[in-house]
Amino acid sequence: MEILLKQEFRVMALRSRERHRLTQSGMAEALCMSTGSYSEIEAGVSGVGLLTGILLLSDQEDPHACLCHIKEELRAIYERETAGVLK
Repeated sequence: MEILLKQEFRVMALRSRERHRLTQSGMAEALCMSTGSYSEIEAGVSGVGLLTGILLLSDQEDPHACLCHIKEELRAIYERETAGVLK
């Protein structure tokens, strides 16, 4: 699940940076974080904290659709992981 969330927020970060035409340091400044920390999000190395997640999500064209997508992906993972346990 952690890998999925890292990937989802990575995509959101890249999408936001492209839309605003910012450098990595400009995007880091917009998210109130260091450039190194932001770079790790884009690289998929690091996840996001609560504030960064909220800021990235709120910057998406359709935040509700993003949340629904994440929810469905997490549900699918949960169902795969518990399929053998519940039988």
